[in-house]
Amino acid sequence: MGFGKLNLTFLKGLRSNAAGRGPVAVDCGASGIKALQLEFTDTPTVAAAAFLPWTDPTTDPAKRLSAQLAALPKFLKSAGMKGSRMVATVPAAQTYCKHLQLQLPEDDPTGASELVAGAIAGQLGCEPHGLCVRHMVVPSAGSAGRSEVIGMAVGRGLVKQFMDAARAAGMDLVAIHPEAVALLRGFDSLARRGSDADMVSVYIDLGAATSKVIVAHGTELVFAKVVQLGGQFLDQAIARSRNCSMAEAGDIRRSLLSGSGARAAPAAAPVATPADGVTTALPGLGAAMAAASKAPVRSFARATPAEPGSADSGGIASSTLAAATERRVGAQPAGLQVVTAEVDDLDRSAIGEAVDILTDEIALCLRYHDGLFPAKHVTRAVFVGGESQSVVLCQHMARKLRLSSHVADPLARMGRTDKLTAVGVDITKPQPGWAVPLGLCFCPTDL
Repeated sequence: MGFGKLNLTFLKGLRSNAAGRGPVAVDCGASGIKALQLEFTDTPTVAAAAFLPWTDPTTDPAKRLSAQLAALPKFLKSAGMKGSRMVATVPAAQTYCKHLQLQLPEDDPTGASELVAGAIAGQLGCEPHGLCVRHMVVPSAGSAGRSEVIGMAVGRGLVKQFMDAARAAGMDLVAIHPEAVALLRGFDSLARRGSDADMVSVYIDLGAATSKVIVAHGTELVFAKVVQLGGQFLDQAIARSRNCSMAEAGDIRRSLLSGSGARAAPAAAPVATPADGVTTALPGLGAAMAAASKAPVRSFARATPAEPGSADSGGIASSTLAAATERRVGAQPAGLQVVTAEVDDLDRSAIGEAVDILTDEIALCLRYHDGLFPAKHVTRAVFVGGESQSVVLCQHMARKLRLSSHVADPLARMGRTDKLTAVGVDITKPQPGWAVPLGLCFCPTDL
């Protein structure tokens, strides 16, 4: 059973895909159900994409997921997906993801796995056999003979629900992966060179119900946490302060974070392609931004000094961006925009305090990482998730975190065909909320 295997196969590189369509990737989130299928030939190409908005007012994650899985078979059949294989991720709200420090037995993977499963079950107050558990040991971390471990677990009942839903849709569930792992796999191509192993990035997935914070050294996952705050948390803050409904609060939030008055830099020049035929830009950073405010940082002060042109110096974060975007030919990526936005109104609004609470949670994650790796500080933030479509929100958070930051469009670097089927989503526009389903397409099928 894919999620239930107590091993690290889910972290060992990209899946080797034969030519043809890959499995259908399914991501059930609070905002709706996303389904994505790639075609693997010379270049990964989007074959079909579909989104089913979820407007059910229930906030109970278990009830929402059950209803979504019941609707999944009909949704997939109407979405133009082909084949009989499916990969999925369990929503972060129903996934245990926590760092543990354990004294693991050496040269005994089975014993280590059982020890991790027992520790997680003890914290959750259940029996180990009721959970599907995965873990990874964070290299070069830990102390006093203990290892730093990222433990991830879901209930076996949830896995069975996914298997039943796939069977009802006429498909075989070939893998289930945690959101953190799937998201990171979607960005492997941005850190594929050997020199990128020293690049320390934080991926911030701003969702409707939760936010995910993932730190990677190159392509290696070293920190993961689910923060139980997202767009709905911001709506609740507005609803309380303005005594309005959640629907009205959502409209107010979108107005506050619409980016009116934001200024975008001119579009980038076409990307040069070297002789080997490899496009050397990072087109996954489809709609980039850099924090450019001179305001003092209140919630989080980084230990590392500001670099010229960074967010800390009050200018466009070009030094880190230039190194990260075009390390081989120095060209600016296609589709990359630098955005500066006036954010003073956000500080004074009802939403400002709620955004700062979320930002402080992310700052705590960065502090934890710095404690594990004192010599390696995060130098780049990449915002994904549906809520990151608001450049103003990302701008505000990046300024507080004092990081050179970008908003990614994960699908931008995928090819397109004339036969592409898109239902409920316009993939000609930036879609930062599709990082997880894209990453699922590249994850191992180990179920």
